[in-house]
Amino acid sequence: MFIKHIRIGVGIFLGSFVTADVIAASFDDSARVISSSPNLIEYSEPVQRCYNETVQTQSQNRNYVGAIVGGVAGGVLGHQVGQGRGKDVATVAGAVIGGVVGDRVANNEPKFDERQVQRCQTEEVQKTKVEGYQVVYDYRGHEYTTTMPYQPRGRIRVKVAVTPLPD
Repeated sequence: MFIKHIRIGVGIFLGSFVTADVIAASFDDSARVISSSPNLIEYSEPVQRCYNETVQTQSQNRNYVGAIVGGVAGGVLGHQVGQGRGKDVATVAGAVIGGVVGDRVANNEPKFDERQVQRCQTEEVQKTKVEGYQVVYDYRGHEYTTTMPYQPRGRIRVKVAVTPLPD
């Protein structure tokens, strides 16, 4: 007999919870928007900026015509000086000296080549983006706040749930 009373008591106890869930109701309504402000997020983003620049580099091309002409002229002049074996030595010395002098004369002024070079730099750019809206709304005389993914206008839809409170 004691066991029967316990089962009945548990059934009544559990039944009260089931009944409370069945009585709960919800419905859709609308509420007036009081204010809406964007949630701003600041962040930095790397951006590469490139530009073209004209640069001058010293030309590596040498003019060998001056060395050749100077060497021949120096060899001819050296051949005119001296006698016997001295003539051969004077010819070689004149050719070498003439070649050096001719090269210096021909390549006296430095020559420059111009070319376009692309230069790039990475900069951190500060940006701001909207990540949702903080919305304050009025429903039946009470103010509520929520975050929404879009900016509402005038009124918003709300779901109202009614649940009885325990005594």
